[in-house]
Amino acid sequence: MITIGKIKRFGLGKVILIVIICTMLISGCVTSTKKETASSNKGNGLFPYGGNERVEAQLLKTHKNYKDDIEGASKAAGFDIKVPDSSIIGEEMKYLIVYESSQGNQKAALSYPSISISEEKAELPTENYYEWYVEHWNQERREYLKKVENELKIDTEGNEGYYYLVEVNGCKGVARPSGRNYSLVEGKDIGPFPSSLEWWEDGVFYSMMPTHEDTKVTVPELIKIAESLKY
Repeated sequence: MITIGKIKRFGLGKVILIVIICTMLISGCVTSTKKETASSNKGNGLFPYGGNERVEAQLLKTHKNYKDDIEGASKAAGFDIKVPDSSIIGEEMKYLIVYESSQGNQKAALSYPSISISEEKAELPTENYYEWYVEHWNQERREYLKKVENELKIDTEGNEGYYYLVEVNGCKGVARPSGRNYSLVEGKDIGPFPSSLEWWEDGVFYSMMPTHEDTKVTVPELIKIAESLKY
């Protein structure tokens, strides 16, 4: 046990210095892990994601499935939930749940065999939010890919997966084509990530991406589905 007497003999200044160094090391490890996760982007935080049947079964035990009651889901969410035109998506909805997001907003998750859609009632942070988003995350990605090429000697050309600005029904958004995940920790290419689409319209954030990470759906295909959404 460390006592006051031991601290005095060792020197309070030295103890404080050790604590500061340990804190910096721990912080550095956490930051590094966060950067790798953000840069590799295994999924885009869309909930739910992965098409795991066991997880989905558990999910539906704790959340009501509104797939046959869009009006009820909209009342629970507090905003009009939109669904894609069946002739465009060509699939039957598996489930629709409503829950509270990590930001405390009401959110809806619509799951189809190939596509997952998220709708969240929230305000756009700033008018130029998506311009900032593209610049910020592409810079993060560029820096990360340089490390991958220098440290892992992997050619990442053609698999960058950079974001770019798009419009959905005349509303600003951002899209990302499919690319590859790389792990500096594991020292290898760890697989693909799918294309994704996000936009903001009438006070609601919409996100869309393949339910499974290896599903090949292009950004233009996602936009076509997105523009068919209706209440």
